[in-house]
Parts: sequence; structure tokens; C-alpha cells
Amino acid sequence: MGIEITAIDVRIEELSLPAFAGAAGFLQRTGPINAALLGLYAGPVIGGAVAAYNVIAEMPGTVTMTDTNNMVHNVIDRLQLFRKLNAKRNMSRLNILDHGNGKAMQIGGDTVDDTNIDSFARILGLLKGNFDRDGFVHLQHCEIGQNEKLLAAFARIVNVPVYAGTGYHNGVMRANTGQYVRAHPSGTIDRNVGRP
Repeated sequence: MGIEITAIDVRIEELSLPAFAGAAGFLQRTGPINAALLGLYAGPVIGGAVAAYNVIAEMPGTVTMTDTNNMVHNVIDRLQLFRKLNAKRNMSRLNILDHGNGKAMQIGGDTVDDTNIDSFARILGLLKGNFDRDGFVHLQHCEIGQNEKLLAAFARIVNVPVYAGTGYHNGVMRANTGQYVRAHPSGTIDRNVGRP
């Protein structure tokens, strides 16, 4: 069984307790405590406590990121931690959550689009070979599925399919209001695919 790793830019809301609790909420909203307390995440005390619980007990596959380089190294470090338990395990799924629009996406402080993604190829390429045979990347950014050139380039660099939605992304529900697009490393694009 593969490993799911989620990278999130916690700087999105200035790293306040409620913001961090919200991050915890949409990263692992189905845990035993989360399901009952999801509506209370906005409260700093309860939200902060639930966020701390999540980090310790329910979010071992979650890493933070400040830029592309930091994201890749944090993902690989976390994967290495899992591999101490089972050396043969690879990622089945990498979720990357941040802001985006129809042209570009944020990876922490980096803005990545189809015109500059090759400048990130060396660092993103370190992810190549760390996925299961059926592994994939899910870009959870608003509207980034509209930029099929970017998705295809990302898939080519990491050598696994890349999924993204064409509409607005709801971080709490982890769903996109548009259709999902899948880009393959070969450059082939599948439109209107199921949510990964």
C-alpha cells in the first residue's frame, strides 16, 4: 500500500491558530475527533487544540511548504520517515494545496505557470521515482486545471499523472466546482475525469 502525502502552504492565512486549525481541518477532516468538531475549528482555543491533535495523531503524511524547493524536500523527508518502517513504500498520491487561478498556481511563495515551470524542473524532478506504479499528483488549487500546458509539463517532470480541477477549489470539502482534468507524462490530456 502506498503513502499519501499532502503539502500545504500554512502561510496562506498568516499562521494563526484558527488558520492552522482550518488547515488541519481540510487536510484530515474525517478523523475520529475532526468529524464531530469540524464546525468548531474557527474558535482559536478549540481549533488550536484540534489542530495540535491532528499534527500529532492524524496527520503524519502532512508537510508544510514555503516554496517549491522546501515542498519537495519536506515531501521527500517525510517519505524517508515512512520508509524507515517499510523501505519498499512509495507515494500513491501527492496532494499540493495552495492558491491558484486559470493561468498560474502558488507553491508557497513561488508562482508557477506554463512559461516558467521548466525553471522548477530540477527541483520538482527529485520527486520522480518516488511514486507507486499507479501514483499521481493532485493539484488542489482554484482553476489550475484550465492550464493544460502546465499540467502536462508537471506530469512530464515528475513522470506520473497530474490531476487538477477547472473551477474553484473548496479546501474544507476538498472538492472542485469544475471538472477534473488529468495530464499524463506523455502529454496526453483527459478531460472530465472523476475526482481522484
